[in-house]
Amino acid sequence: MINFEMIGVPFKDRDYTAFVTGFEKSNIAQKMNEYLGSNFIGFSEIAKKIQFI
Repeated sequence: MINFEMIGVPFKDRDYTAFVTGFEKSNIAQKMNEYLGSNFIGFSEIAKKIQFI
């Protein structure tokens, strides 16, 4: 089971819908995108900059 929390306003300037914490520590984003056939989960530079991830 995957639980998406804190989904809010769409990213209009990005090509993905959501980002995950720990993006660089696992392959869950790549696998989910593969299963969904789209770029649903991406990497957030802003979240990394403020040490959210």
